[in-house]
Amino acid sequence: MANRDRTIPVTTTHPSTAPVPNHPTNRATTPSTHTRTRRLTQPPLSTHPLNPLTLKLVLDRFDRALPQPRYAVTGHAALMVWGYRPGQQHGSFLWCDAPGEGAGEEGVGLGMTAHVSMLCPAEDCGVILSWAKVVGWGVHREGEATEEQGTGGQVKEVIGVPVYVPVSAVSAAMTTAVMKETKTTAPTPGERGPLLLGPHSGLEEEVEVVVGVRLRAVSSQAWESLWIVRPSEMKAPFIGWVGEMVRTEARVVAIPTLLNEFARAWYFCLTKGSGTGSPQERHIAGLILWIMRRLAADVRKHGYRARWVLTVEEAPNLVYPGFREPFVAEYGEVLPLFEVGGISQFDLLAFTQQQGIEI
Repeated sequence: MANRDRTIPVTTTHPSTAPVPNHPTNRATTPSTHTRTRRLTQPPLSTHPLNPLTLKLVLDRFDRALPQPRYAVTGHAALMVWGYRPGQQHGSFLWCDAPGEGAGEEGVGLGMTAHVSMLCPAEDCGVILSWAKVVGWGVHREGEATEEQGTGGQVKEVIGVPVYVPVSAVSAAMTTAVMKETKTTAPTPGERGPLLLGPHSGLEEEVEVVVGVRLRAVSSQAWESLWIVRPSEMKAPFIGWVGEMVRTEARVVAIPTLLNEFARAWYFCLTKGSGTGSPQERHIAGLILWIMRRLAADVRKHGYRARWVLTVEEAPNLVYPGFREPFVAEYGEVLPLFEVGGISQFDLLAFTQQQGIEI
C-alpha cells in the first residue's frame, strides 16, 4: 500500500550530502527570536508523563523547525493525539498504572510515556539529526542501538525538544522536579528565574520542559506501508474523534496503522517478551481494545461516514494467525469488534496463510 502522506511535497537529501548552513534562511528551521542563548551543556530530558498540552507544543514546534524531512509520530504519543487519556476504561480493564508504551518503550507510570516516538525512513535520519543540531536542540545517544517493536527499526538517538509550558498546566510535583533536576530554585513572584521565561502572555509564567523525541529509522518498504495524516488538516467526515483529538500540525500515523503497530507489539510481547498475563501484555491489549471500541462505536453511529473502516491491507497484523488466535482466545470480546470495524470472518479465514509478522 502506498504511503498516504500527501499533505505537502517532501524532498529529502542523503544524510552524507545534507546541507547544514551556518545561517539557515528558512524561517521555519530557525529558533524563534526569543529563544535563549544556546547552552553549553544540554538540560536533562523530562521523565514525567506527557499531557495533551505539552505534547501539542512539542509536536508543533518539531514540525515547524523541520518541515521537510519525512517523519511520523507513533506509539503512545500518536494514541494521545487521537484522544486516548491514561486511566480510561478499556472494556473490563482500567489500565492506569500499567507499564508504558506498548511498542517496546519504557513506562513512566499512569500508562503514558515521557517521550515522543517518531518513525522516519533510514535515509532521512541523518538529515533530521543535522537540522536538530542547527536549531540548537540536544541530541542524546541511547548507548547501544535498541531494537524497537511496531514497524521495526532501531532507536539510536533521542532529540531533546524544549518547550515552555504555562505553570498552571504543569503539576506542582512536575514543576518542583524540573527545577530540582536543573539545580534551580523557584524564583520569587515577579522574578525571572533560569527556568521561567516570565509572563510572555502577560498572564502567567512558564516553565521549560525538554521532551525527548525517540527517532526510529525504518526501511523504505516499511515506511511506504504507513498511513500518515496531519490532524490539524482533517476535514469532514472526520466524525467520531474530533472532540478529543489533539489538533497538531505534525504528521501522525493514522488509526489503522497505529492499531497494526500495537498488534505487532502484542505479538512481540507474547513471543519474545514477558508473555501472556504480564502487566505489559495486558497494557498493550487494553490499548488495542480501546482503539477497536472507538472504531466500532464510530461505525455503528455514522456508518459509511465513519472516519476509518479497517481493511486487511491497512492492518494485516490483525489477521495474522500468530496474533489473531491467541489474542481472540484471551480477549474474546474483540471478535465482534473486528466484524463491526470492517474485518469480517471471511477476511480472517482467507488470511490464515498470511506471512508471519516480521520482528
